[in-house]
Amino acid sequence: MPSANPTAQPTSQESAQTGTTPPGTTEAPAATATPEQLPSLEPTTPPETLQAPELTSVDEIAEALFRPELAEQALLSMIDELGIGLYADDGSPIRPGSEQSDADFYMFESEARGLIAMLQEQDEPDKWITFRDFHAALAGMGFQGTAEELAAAYVDAYAEAPDDPIVRFIYGIAAVDVEASFPRFGAWLLLLDGFIPPRGDGGQAISRVASIGGVAQASPGPRPPGTWGRARDRIRGLNLPPMNVDPAHIARIMSIVSHFSITVRASPTSVHEGHGGNGSPSIFVAQVHAAAGAFVSPFTGTSIVPVNQNPTAGLPVTWHLDDTLNRHGSITPLSDTTGVIGATRTTYTPNRERANGQGANISATGTMTATVPSADLVNSLYDLPNLGALAPGEVSGSGPLVVQWHDEVMEVELTNKYDVTITTFVGDTHTDGTDRFVGQLAHVGDGRWVGTLDAEARGNWSGAAFGSGCSTSWNAKQRIFVIGTEDPGMRNGDFIFQFYPGQAPTGSTGRGRCPPTVHKRNGEAYAPFNDSGITSPDEGGGLIVTLPARPGGTTTYPVPSLGGGVTIRNTSWVVKIMFPTPP
Repeated sequence: MPSANPTAQPTSQESAQTGTTPPGTTEAPAATATPEQLPSLEPTTPPETLQAPELTSVDEIAEALFRPELAEQALLSMIDELGIGLYADDGSPIRPGSEQSDADFYMFESEARGLIAMLQEQDEPDKWITFRDFHAALAGMGFQGTAEELAAAYVDAYAEAPDDPIVRFIYGIAAVDVEASFPRFGAWLLLLDGFIPPRGDGGQAISRVASIGGVAQASPGPRPPGTWGRARDRIRGLNLPPMNVDPAHIARIMSIVSHFSITVRASPTSVHEGHGGNGSPSIFVAQVHAAAGAFVSPFTGTSIVPVNQNPTAGLPVTWHLDDTLNRHGSITPLSDTTGVIGATRTTYTPNRERANGQGANISATGTMTATVPSADLVNSLYDLPNLGALAPGEVSGSGPLVVQWHDEVMEVELTNKYDVTITTFVGDTHTDGTDRFVGQLAHVGDGRWVGTLDAEARGNWSGAAFGSGCSTSWNAKQRIFVIGTEDPGMRNGDFIFQFYPGQAPTGSTGRGRCPPTVHKRNGEAYAPFNDSGITSPDEGGGLIVTLPARPGGTTTYPVPSLGGGVTIRNTSWVVKIMFPTPP
């Protein structure tokens, strides 16, 4: 269906619930938050087990590195191709490589998850790093060559062997030039190839159990085929003094920092704008999690990466309200520092309600975000402030809060059932499934209705990927912020719904060698919805319908056949819109 330009850019999530409060009555105020009511900050449910590597050629891996939806498969297949072993943080083996001792480089699960997160950010240029910043971080840890010398060493080494696996992987992510910028995963690959000895490096690799400072220079040794280190001899040929930090520690910490997190919880988790005055407050608590694991050597049973004691105390935390929370209340304080347990708090106070209890009871799910500068966190953990340049600028975490008030509402149920086959010269692909959006929108004037809809995306795909048959499926849920706008000038209707990701999708979003494409807005991913209009609001996408007369009704909008080898069966949008309350 055709689309129209959006009329607003949302930063929040809102929904409504039916039910009214008679004029002249008041509701019982929400309970006042107290320290005893503060939410549990225990770790959340463990993530899914890491996949097994399925990409078996350098070409497949290099292609997958370009695609954020294949980040997990690309990373795990790449380290498998390079012979880098993978271990749980407690040292138990997941998939051992060719390493035989702590003198050989291997990887822990938390490191792998951090690098996967880096790969998933490659389409977010605001999180990239410049080559000069990469050089500056190394210089801050003892590298004494210039940025020009470092870039030339990489370029010359890679010109000699452009088909080497490690060269293919690096050029799949990073353009090596002194003025270039690239995803931070590219910086990690350059660090690996230029400074960390490959396995079996003449038995002279730098020990992983050495302390952070005072690391000796490794002696020259042969580079086993199929590994990394193509640029290392060129860089060593600069005849510079050794760095004062083990490069393997830098690589580990760089990946761990990308896996750090902040947990944000509200208590109570729902508030209501006040009738006759401000509403009862909610207390937000932010807890910094900066210890990704014990990192126990699988060979010696000792700790690999030393961490400072109590590293999360005294960190500066800044609070950020999204549009919903900002419209319906305020916080005090806006910033603070963490205490001895790595936590801090702020208080959110709802505004006085304008409708004073009249109309439907509307729920708005807002988000509070807490941020800590990466450089402060790294310095607190490892006394390495220069490493902050190699990690994202901030570590952040968000938590929801439901805000309620009274107004007019629209009940919405949008269902897209699809069954599509595409015929190409390399074979057919088939996808089928159902996308569904359910909830209520609040009338905010100007012909606009806003709110959060509960969305489901269920589907299957089959076809070919990387030269062989492949299939995948997904069953995901997501809270989607929606703006509905009346526009009588549109050709195929007079009302457009536009969809924006509110919180990250949950459930399965497709895995393996052929997961669905990931669409994002402002760094937040959509669930794998079928209609491209759902995932392109900034480009004028959306769902155009004809607004029914009150009290509402249901209309089906079939999707026409596109021709050109595309077969569409039983594919349509079923749109139900009801108005339970008077204007």
